[in-house]
Formats: sequence, structure tokens, C-alpha cells
Amino acid sequence: MNKTKTSVLKTGNAIDASKSFNRFWRAGTTLAQILLITSIVSACNMPAGPPGELDTKQVTLEEANLSTPESVLLKSKQAFEYFPGGHFGDKTQYNGKVADQFGGAYAVHCRAELPFSIEVKYAEPGISREDALIVMHRILSPKHGQVTNHDDLDRQENDVKQAAEWFAYGNGSIGQLLYAVNSKDKVVQVNVFAEKPE
Repeated sequence: MNKTKTSVLKTGNAIDASKSFNRFWRAGTTLAQILLITSIVSACNMPAGPPGELDTKQVTLEEANLSTPESVLLKSKQAFEYFPGGHFGDKTQYNGKVADQFGGAYAVHCRAELPFSIEVKYAEPGISREDALIVMHRILSPKHGQVTNHDDLDRQENDVKQAAEWFAYGNGSIGQLLYAVNSKDKVVQVNVFAEKPE
């Protein structure tokens, strides 16, 4: 290594190499300064707001699920509107402005910028269990996983006035079908929860 250094010094190329490195370093430093200034100016020009506010994505009523960020619901003004009466503590609520294909009315309950539950209500006499399952799977998170537990004892017993059927999924979310009074096959409410409700 000393031989190389000595030979460079003897030929005078060490000075040239040093100048070349300095030009490279100055050019890199100048470029870094330009990029830093540009990023600062860009950041200053960005409108202030909560995380996700700049997200321009919107959803239709049928596209909303437990994974839909609250910022997207807020921007989806054709499908959802903020409901002040559902706001308390850190909980907010968005109601559907239109009905789904089965006539269901949506209420999406959010906390920490994500839905923690969605309920869809249907007028009497209700919708079929098959249609209710379609709705339930649509409003669950797409990554809900397989059913890990299922409770339909209410439907099997005759002493329950209003039956409820429960589904637990691999990601911890819960689905519920609430049946019409004295019915075992007509569903009046579909609920999903991001985690087991207390």
C-alpha cells in the first residue's frame, strides 16, 4: 500500500486525485443541499392535517370494510357522512348515505383512524341468511382468515325470541347475524367487530 502511495506522490497524481475527490465531494454535497432544500420547500407547501388526509382514495358503500381507513370514509362523500351523534371520546361514526343492494343501512364506528365495528340494519322481515353472509364477508377485513369458531345454538333452540349467530375468524375479528324476532332464517342486522366485543 505504501508503494502505491509513493508512486502516486512521485508522479504528481496524488494532487490530481485529491482535486478530483474534492470536486466529487463538493458536487455530492451541493446535490445533497439541493435535495434537502427541495424536500423542505415541498413539506412546507403540503396542507396540514391528520395522517391520511392527503389520501385521495374514495370507496363506495359496498367497498367499505374493517380495513378502510377513516380518512377514506371522510372523503367518500357520495357514500358516507360523518355522524356527530356517534362521536364520543375517541370514537367517531360514519353513516351510509345510500342503501346497499339488499336495502341495508350502514353505520361504521371508528377509533384510532380505523373502523372497529360496522353494523348494517335491514327492515323487517329481513334478508335471507345467504345474503346476510355475503354482506358479512364483504364488510370484514379482506384478511379475516378462516372461521375458527361458530355459534348458532340460538337458531337450533326454540326458547330464544331473537336469535343471534356468531362467527370468529383467524385474525381475531367477529361476525354476527341478528335474526328477526321469532325467525330462524331472516336476518335484520349484520355486525362485524375488529376484535371480540366486550
